[in-house]
Amino acid sequence: MLWRPRHYQCCVISCTTLVDLQVTRQSPNSYVVIMNSSCVEVDVHRLSDGGLLLSYDGSSYTTYMKEEVDR
Repeated sequence: MLWRPRHYQCCVISCTTLVDLQVTRQSPNSYVVIMNSSCVEVDVHRLSDGGLLLSYDGSSYTTYMKEEVDR
């Protein structure tokens, strides 16, 4: 299987500001995130409990997402 880099771009509107967000997949577990002219490379690994382990700049963070349907 041939792996191809992917590029994602969106704008996120918070309560007060517009955030320009770009994400490019570098490898199966590595992404480059560009937000408001700042750039970081993030390594992502799935955890057995459904979470994600994000590693960047020498630190690691565990994240979980919860999907909620608006009523």
